Amino acid sequence: MRALDSNQAYVNEIAATLAARVGDWFGAGASLDSAPAEVRMYPNSFMLRYRVQVENSQRTVLVKIPRKPVHQTITEALQNDYLRAHTRDYFDFMLAAWRAFERAQEAHCFAIRPLEYFETWNAIAMLEAQGRPLKEMLHFGRPPQTGAFQLHLENAARWVRIFHERIGDLSIETVSRAEIESRLDSLLTDLAKYSNGQVDTASIRTLLQAAASDGWRVPVARTHDDYHYSNVLISPEGRACGLDARRRSVRNPIYADLATLLLDPATRVASILTGGLLLPHRFFALARQSILNGYFEGQPHDDSILDFYCAMTVLDKWMINERRFASGAIKSVGIFFRPWVRWYFSALLRRYLAFSPSKSAVLEPAE
Repeated sequence: MRALDSNQAYVNEIAATLAARVGDWFGAGASLDSAPAEVRMYPNSFMLRYRVQVENSQRTVLVKIPRKPVHQTITEALQNDYLRAHTRDYFDFMLAAWRAFERAQEAHCFAIRPLEYFETWNAIAMLEAQGRPLKEMLHFGRPPQTGAFQLHLENAARWVRIFHERIGDLSIETVSRAEIESRLDSLLTDLAKYSNGQVDTASIRTLLQAAASDGWRVPVARTHDDYHYSNVLISPEGRACGLDARRRSVRNPIYADLATLLLDPATRVASILTGGLLLPHRFFALARQSILNGYFEGQPHDDSILDFYCAMTVLDKWMINERRFASGAIKSVGIFFRPWVRWYFSALLRRYLAFSPSKSAVLEPAE
């Protein structure tokens, strides 16, 4: 509580600035509500919420100030040169994304509207979007197999397709075996490190090398790179919005983002600890079809390449779990759960490696 109290001077300064700016953003009749701002502290940001009265309705302006997890006050965050160097660039990235989605005029998708960057506080002001994260609609034990949930997944896939096309510079490119194996080497090195050599990474390498092609011609773009259920917002009308895309993500096959979206429920703690029993295979079959329908909309795609990137996603999540076990936070329970986690990820990995990818598929991006 002390950390939040020490931020009050900044909260008041920002409120005074917003009061002078809301008319430019929302019209001459807009005014800042007199209610105190709500301040929340997340692992990577301070989030300030200000209410704005616009004619007969209310809007909410969010002011995001990036922080490192060790920063307890805004003063500490403002002294970090790294954060300052990247926040303005991220505002420009958000603005480009919002304009791209406005131009796309896609009825099923939207982007967060950034309002202004404030250098004084290294803060991004943005309009709060109404909605719920897709993860809140995932009910383990009661699989969401309704038409509404499948439509949400379709719209989430449509959103990332527009992101690839209009922000990610989508094009058809060749992904070489050397590129694939470079990423594989990185993952397996980390997996061996964090598991203390207790995972048979040699066998995993053999499986993935057998599945890899000598070269794929696939859609490649700058990817979202973190496109899981927590980063998909669904509006009350069912429109989808992707959140927190990584501005400096590298160019990857678009299947990497689709695999992250598809595999997210299977790699959550509830699924891991229950061996995947809470979500039946039928759920993943329906989810897969919805994602493919939303992204490709009847255009050519290759299921085997998607399976390969699903396998790579599983390997990445496995490595992350091993890293968490190796850390002091959950090291004490590792002796009980680590063998189970290894069994689960090994089985999940092999599920997506039971195929022989086409080596000559030429896939065109959706229009």
